[in-house]
Amino acid sequence: MGTSRQAAFQRFARPPGAPAAEPADAAERSLALLREVVAGRFEAARRDFDEVMLREVAADQLAEVWAMVVAMVGSFERFGEPVVHATGVFTVVDVLLHFEAGEATARVSFRRQGTVAGFYIRPVEGVP
Repeated sequence: MGTSRQAAFQRFARPPGAPAAEPADAAERSLALLREVVAGRFEAARRDFDEVMLREVAADQLAEVWAMVVAMVGSFERFGEPVVHATGVFTVVDVLLHFEAGEATARVSFRRQGTVAGFYIRPVEGVP
């Protein structure tokens, strides 16, 4: 049919009649946020956070979480390909993070306006 399974999922994986929630550049914006985190620029990583995220997640908290991740799986090596999908009114981007001793998944959720409504990093199953 000329389309990949991922492209079809990205295009049609939302409730019928629901408006598209996807900022067109969600994958690149997620990588930009993650690059700031990896570089230790935690205040810059918060640049596109919505009001709730800005209030609830301080730059020093991001630094603490990143330090915990690095302590668990070692030095950061590279990003995997972002996987973008619509979930209700949000666009969610999952990015596999490769480290020297394991992997973790970063998830960034965007509102229709393009602000970041959620962000977390979790170890991939089987990582201590």
